[in-house]
Parts: sequence; structure tokens; C-alpha cells
Amino acid sequence: MKINYPVSLTVIGFLSLCFTAIQDVSGKWSGYLKLTNRDSARLVYNFNVNKEKLSGSLEGPDGTVSFTDGSIKDSILSFHVMGGAEGDALHTGKYYGDSIILQVGIHEMAYVIKLVRVK
Repeated sequence: MKINYPVSLTVIGFLSLCFTAIQDVSGKWSGYLKLTNRDSARLVYNFNVNKEKLSGSLEGPDGTVSFTDGSIKDSILSFHVMGGAEGDALHTGKYYGDSIILQVGIHEMAYVIKLVRVK
């Protein structure tokens, strides 16, 4: 059996490109941070990805805060948001294609936020 190398390389390149596109978290995502039994706050994250560097902004009830220190590798993301009375909030999470699940640490409390892409 003869292997057609140009076709094989083209298929591999195409599949790699598709995988990269699927892993792209760039864009606008939103979710709700549950504050108490009744209250929640809508948060909007704008992500920018450059290789394994993650930057962007967080829009919330108190305004917009930027972050530049993030990273993303193998669908795992991590970044810090500095802002207001909450101080430094560590965000870690995982990208699932149609959603992102974030764990947010604020004042020794842990919150979970499910983000969906804003269309």
C-alpha cells in the first residue's frame, strides 16, 4: 500500500487547525455569581488569547476591570482580577467548548460560575 504523504500532511494540518479553533476561548462570555440565597450578579468576561497567554476584562455591577496575567493550556485557564473591596480574585477553570466553569476565590470564599458564550 502506497501512502500519499501530501494528502496525509494536509489532513493532519486541517485537524490541528480545527482543534485549535475549538480550543479558542477568545470572545465574550457571561454568567452569574451567586452572592447570597437570593442575590446574584451578572458578570461578563472578554477573553483574548495569544498562544498560552490569556488577557481580557471583567464587567460587573461595579464597572470593568482588566487583567493581563492569565494563562491557558490544555483547556485549563487561570488569571487574577484586581478590583475594589474584593481585592485580588484568583480565577481558575476549565473550557468545555460550549461553556467555561470558573472557580473564583474572594476573601477566602470560593464561588463557582458557569460561563456561556455571548452570541
